[in-house]
Amino acid sequence: MWKMRFTWVRVLSVAALIGVLPVVGPQAASAHEAGWAFCPYGALCAYWDSHYSGNRYQFFGTNSSWHSWGIADDDSSSRNNGTTGMRARIWEHTNYGGRQIVCLPKGTRVAHHSPNDKGSSNDWQWFC
Repeated sequence: MWKMRFTWVRVLSVAALIGVLPVVGPQAASAHEAGWAFCPYGALCAYWDSHYSGNRYQFFGTNSSWHSWGIADDDSSSRNNGTTGMRARIWEHTNYGGRQIVCLPKGTRVAHHSPNDKGSSNDWQWFC
C-alpha cells in the first residue's frame, strides 16, 4: 500500500513539474477584479485609484473625517460590502458635508468616482 501511494506521489509530482497536469481551482482575478474582491465583509472600501487599485482603506462604521487616513481627498473607486443592507455614502467634506460623491447599495461598487479625489467622510443610511 505504502509503495503504491509513494509511486503515485512521484508520478503526480513529475507530471506537475513538466506541466502535464491541468490547474484546478478558481481562475485568477483580473487586475480590476482583484481589488474589489478583497474588500472585507462588513466594510466600505475606498481605493486610491480607479478600478479598485492602489491602496485600499476599510471603513466599518460612520466616519466624520477621513483626514487621519491617507485616503482623504484621494479616493477614486469604492465598494459597499456591508452587512445590513444600508447604503454607504461618501461625502465631499468632513462631517458629511458638501456633495455626496457616491451612494452605494449593499454589494455594489463604483469603478471611478465623479468627482474624483474628493471624499472626506462616510456614513451609512437606508436611503440616498
